[in-house]
Amino acid sequence: MRDKEEMGKGLNKDGEPCLFFSLGRETYAVRIQRLREIVTPEGMEPLPPADFKYSEGLSFRGNRIPVIRLSDFFEYPGGRDDPKSVLVMGGERQFGLLVNGVKGVWNIREAELKPLPQLATHLNPQYVRGIAKVGGRAVFLLNEDYLSQMGEVSSFYDS
Repeated sequence: MRDKEEMGKGLNKDGEPCLFFSLGRETYAVRIQRLREIVTPEGMEPLPPADFKYSEGLSFRGNRIPVIRLSDFFEYPGGRDDPKSVLVMGGERQFGLLVNGVKGVWNIREAELKPLPQLATHLNPQYVRGIAKVGGRAVFLLNEDYLSQMGEVSSFYDS
Protein backbone atom coordinates (compact mmCIF):
# COMPACT_ATOMS: atom_id res chain seq x y z
CA MET A 1 0.00 0.00 0.00
CA ARG A 2 1.28 3.43 -0.77
CA ASP A 3 -0.13 5.95 1.69
CA LYS A 4 -3.21 6.63 3.75
CA GLU A 5 -4.81 9.03 1.26
CA GLU A 6 -4.51 6.53 -1.57
CA MET A 7 -5.84 3.72 0.62
CA GLY A 8 -8.81 5.84 1.65
CA LYS A 9 -9.95 6.55 -1.91
CA GLY A 10 -13.12 4.67 -2.76
CA LEU A 11 -13.94 3.89 0.85
CA ASN A 12 -17.01 5.57 2.23
CA LYS A 13 -16.91 7.15 5.66
CA ASP A 14 -20.13 5.38 6.63
CA GLY A 15 -18.50 1.93 6.58
CA GLU A 16 -17.30 -0.16 9.47
CA PRO A 17 -13.89 0.86 10.89
CA CYS A 18 -11.29 -1.83 10.28
CA LEU A 19 -7.63 -2.13 11.25
CA PHE A 20 -5.44 -2.91 8.24
CA PHE A 21 -2.25 -4.95 8.78
CA SER A 22 0.37 -6.70 6.71
CA LEU A 23 1.21 -10.36 6.60
CA GLY A 24 3.91 -11.24 4.14
CA ARG A 25 3.06 -9.28 0.99
CA GLU A 26 -0.69 -9.30 1.62
CA THR A 27 -2.93 -6.83 3.44
CA TYR A 28 -5.57 -8.03 5.88
CA ALA A 29 -8.09 -6.31 8.13
CA VAL A 30 -10.07 -6.97 11.30
CA ARG A 31 -13.08 -5.09 12.58
CA ILE A 32 -12.18 -2.51 15.21
CA GLN A 33 -15.18 -3.52 17.35
CA ARG A 34 -13.49 -6.91 17.97
CA LEU A 35 -10.00 -5.46 18.60
CA ARG A 36 -9.13 -4.98 22.25
CA GLU A 37 -5.54 -3.78 22.04
CA ILE A 38 -2.33 -3.80 19.99
CA VAL A 39 0.75 -4.98 21.90
CA THR A 40 4.34 -5.91 21.12
CA PRO A 41 5.15 -9.62 20.86
CA GLU A 42 7.50 -9.60 23.85
CA GLY A 43 7.53 -12.52 26.26
CA MET A 44 5.74 -14.97 24.01
CA GLU A 45 6.43 -18.63 24.77
CA PRO A 46 5.83 -21.66 22.56
CA LEU A 47 2.90 -23.90 23.42
CA PRO A 48 3.13 -27.70 23.11
CA PRO A 49 3.35 -28.35 19.35
CA ALA A 50 1.13 -31.41 19.46
CA ASP A 51 -1.89 -29.32 20.44
CA PHE A 52 -0.97 -25.86 19.18
CA LYS A 53 0.65 -25.99 15.75
CA TYR A 54 0.28 -22.29 14.97
CA SER A 55 0.09 -20.70 18.43
CA GLU A 56 2.24 -19.30 21.16
CA GLY A 57 1.25 -18.06 24.59
CA LEU A 58 1.38 -14.42 25.67
CA SER A 59 0.93 -12.88 29.09
CA PHE A 60 -1.71 -10.16 28.65
CA ARG A 61 -2.96 -8.15 31.62
CA GLY A 62 -2.25 -10.96 34.07
CA ASN A 63 -3.78 -13.69 31.91
CA ARG A 64 -2.17 -16.07 29.45
CA ILE A 65 -3.79 -16.01 26.00
CA PRO A 66 -3.08 -17.96 22.80
CA VAL A 67 -1.53 -16.04 19.92
CA ILE A 68 -2.06 -17.36 16.40
CA ARG A 69 1.01 -16.93 14.21
CA LEU A 70 -0.92 -16.04 11.06
CA SER A 71 2.12 -16.45 8.78
CA ASP A 72 2.27 -20.14 9.69
CA PHE A 73 -1.50 -20.56 9.78
CA PHE A 74 -1.93 -19.12 6.26
CA GLU A 75 1.37 -20.68 5.08
CA TYR A 76 3.22 -17.50 4.11
CA PRO A 77 6.90 -18.44 3.87
CA GLY A 78 8.18 -14.87 4.30
CA GLY A 79 5.54 -13.83 6.81
CA ARG A 80 7.49 -15.18 9.78
CA ASP A 81 10.11 -12.47 9.35
CA ASP A 82 10.17 -9.78 12.00
CA PRO A 83 6.64 -9.82 13.46
CA LYS A 84 5.93 -6.39 14.93
CA SER A 85 2.55 -6.56 16.65
CA VAL A 86 0.03 -8.76 18.36
CA LEU A 87 -3.59 -7.79 17.77
CA VAL A 88 -5.46 -8.85 20.91
CA MET A 89 -9.01 -9.72 19.95
CA GLY A 90 -11.75 -9.34 22.56
CA GLY A 91 -14.68 -11.55 23.31
CA GLU A 92 -15.40 -14.44 25.61
CA ARG A 93 -12.12 -16.14 24.68
CA GLN A 94 -9.41 -13.58 24.05
CA PHE A 95 -6.70 -14.45 21.57
CA GLY A 96 -3.97 -12.68 19.66
CA LEU A 97 -3.01 -12.47 16.00
CA LEU A 98 0.72 -12.08 15.34
CA VAL A 99 1.21 -9.79 12.33
CA ASN A 100 4.10 -8.13 10.50
CA GLY A 101 2.90 -4.54 10.76
CA VAL A 102 -0.11 -2.36 11.41
CA LYS A 103 -1.05 -0.06 8.52
CA GLY A 104 -3.90 2.02 9.95
CA VAL A 105 -7.68 2.25 10.24
CA TRP A 106 -10.05 2.67 7.31
CA ASN A 107 -13.77 2.15 6.83
CA ILE A 108 -15.15 -0.71 4.75
CA ARG A 109 -18.82 -0.94 3.81
CA GLU A 110 -20.42 -4.37 3.69
CA ALA A 111 -21.37 -3.65 0.06
CA GLU A 112 -17.68 -3.27 -0.83
CA LEU A 113 -16.89 -6.82 0.29
CA LYS A 114 -16.72 -9.44 -2.41
CA PRO A 115 -16.70 -13.19 -1.73
CA LEU A 116 -13.39 -15.00 -1.68
CA PRO A 117 -12.75 -16.56 -5.13
CA GLN A 118 -12.54 -20.36 -4.83
CA LEU A 119 -9.62 -20.90 -7.17
CA ALA A 120 -7.75 -17.64 -6.67
CA THR A 121 -6.38 -18.30 -3.19
CA HIS A 122 -5.25 -20.98 -0.79
CA LEU A 123 -7.17 -19.35 2.08
CA ASN A 124 -10.05 -21.17 3.69
CA PRO A 125 -13.18 -19.06 2.99
CA GLN A 126 -14.39 -19.65 6.56
CA TYR A 127 -11.53 -17.49 7.85
CA VAL A 128 -12.21 -14.57 5.51
CA ARG A 129 -15.44 -12.52 5.48
CA GLY A 130 -14.60 -11.08 2.07
CA ILE A 131 -12.21 -9.06 -0.07
CA ALA A 132 -12.36 -5.31 -0.58
CA LYS A 133 -10.36 -3.46 -3.20
CA VAL A 134 -8.46 -0.57 -1.61
CA GLY A 135 -5.94 1.57 -3.44
CA GLY A 136 -5.86 -0.95 -6.28
CA ARG A 137 -4.95 -3.84 -3.97
CA ALA A 138 -6.96 -6.63 -2.37
CA VAL A 139 -7.60 -6.44 1.37
CA PHE A 140 -8.76 -9.63 3.07
CA LEU A 141 -11.23 -8.95 5.89
CA LEU A 142 -10.81 -11.74 8.45
CA ASN A 143 -13.70 -13.50 10.14
CA GLU A 144 -12.69 -12.95 13.77
CA ASP A 145 -15.69 -14.90 15.06
CA TYR A 146 -14.61 -18.04 13.21
CA LEU A 147 -10.97 -17.63 14.28
CA SER A 148 -12.07 -17.36 17.93
CA GLN A 149 -13.83 -20.72 17.63
CA MET A 150 -11.08 -22.59 15.78
CA GLY A 151 -9.48 -25.58 17.42
CA GLU A 152 -6.33 -23.91 18.69
CA VAL A 153 -8.12 -21.16 20.60
CA SER A 154 -10.76 -23.56 21.91
CA SER A 155 -8.15 -26.16 22.90
CA PHE A 156 -6.19 -23.53 24.82
CA TYR A 157 -9.19 -22.65 26.97
CA ASP A 158 -10.45 -26.22 27.32
CA SER A 159 -7.13 -27.58 28.64
